[in-house]
Amino acid sequence: MKPIRIIKYFGLILCSFFSLLLFSGILHALDLPKVIDKTNCSQYKDFLIPALYRAVERGDWIVEPGTLNFTYIQTG
Repeated sequence: MKPIRIIKYFGLILCSFFSLLLFSGILHALDLPKVIDKTNCSQYKDFLIPALYRAVERGDWIVEPGTLNFTYIQTG
């Protein structure tokens, strides 16, 4: 029974990996603006959490995405 279960999960992982490789080219990076405020927050509604979106929409918050500037260190 164990060999069949292992083959089943291996096939599922292999299929998932193949799908990831196949469809990963479709995704494109989003160019974020320098400032997200109440004038343009509706364009970025899907990327903000609901509470933050409501605060930006009211004008209480201004989001400045900036640039991601960090060094990735792989451990292990």
